Amino acid sequence: MKNFYLIAIFIAYFLSTSFIKSQDLVWEYTITDASMSIALLDVLLDGVELEEDSLFLVGVFYPDDNGDLACGGYTDLGAIPAAISPWGDDGTTSNTDGFASGEEMNFFLHIDGVDYPANSITWQSGGNAYAANGMAVIQTIEFESIQLDPCTCVDGTIGTTFNNGVLDFCILPTDYNYCTDPTAENYCNLEGLVVAGGNEDCVYEGTTSGCTCPAADNYDSLATLDDGSCSMEEGCSDSLADNYSLSGCSDVAIGNEYCEYAGCTCPEAANYDSSATLDDGSCLAAVSICTDPAATNFNEGCANTTEYAESSCEYDGVCELDDIDWEFTVTDANMTIQVSSDIVLLNGEAP
Repeated sequence: MKNFYLIAIFIAYFLSTSFIKSQDLVWEYTITDASMSIALLDVLLDGVELEEDSLFLVGVFYPDDNGDLACGGYTDLGAIPAAISPWGDDGTTSNTDGFASGEEMNFFLHIDGVDYPANSITWQSGGNAYAANGMAVIQTIEFESIQLDPCTCVDGTIGTTFNNGVLDFCILPTDYNYCTDPTAENYCNLEGLVVAGGNEDCVYEGTTSGCTCPAADNYDSLATLDDGSCSMEEGCSDSLADNYSLSGCSDVAIGNEYCEYAGCTCPEAANYDSSATLDDGSCLAAVSICTDPAATNFNEGCANTTEYAESSCEYDGVCELDDIDWEFTVTDANMTIQVSSDIVLLNGEAP
């Protein structure tokens, strides 16, 4: 019990602290008064040569005045070989807006919102030092996927790890959505760790958020990721009910909760079900009851009950005649009485 108490304290403490998030590269640059030309002959990612694609970007970055990486120029790979023009620092301005002479260049590849650092560059001519108005040729530049450390995420979020003597924990922010699938855009390396905080909710390329419950009033057929916005004016959230509304759905707000349960609704029946709200015709009564709703002594809920005893219905203002002889003799004279169909009633109702 003491160990669980200590774990709770650890988790509460770590969730109250800040979490580290690495810089997201900004792919915008400033054109200055000097640049350099670099040709790219072959571009690889994880050892695989990339095909031409105008959505793939290769850029060079330098540290700005805040120590963050800033873009000094980029090119797309719509055509390979490609050429990139890094821009130099404009000495007439007070802020750093480009490369200094001789400064090392940091190359990155940008694909589908993910930035991959270069891990190997083979220069055919020139080298990795900026030279204003200079020219260089890269024979091969290879980029690699980032290998995440335990308890870190592809977007740069870094959780907090601790061990309670038995288990290894990874503490993530309470409102953070993570995924353990490496192909997801919000992948986190949590292998072998017990996750505390955060919610596992995978996001993939091309994901559209919205209401994914077909039964909801605001269902979005184009949504692929449920965002918790689903709602319905009336429905039932009890999966045991006969009118359960949320099959295949989750996290739906119901304005008017109304559930129906089929069963025997006749209290006098042998198989009466007190939880039933919908008569399913299964009631069996061995005692005398009245199943006619028009009778004055109708047993509520028993309209569809099978009776095994004589019915005991009673009606107001009804004269019952027994042993009537319905045979008659035809004579030499008769009378005609016209009776409208709307005035003939049986037990107060039209037969």
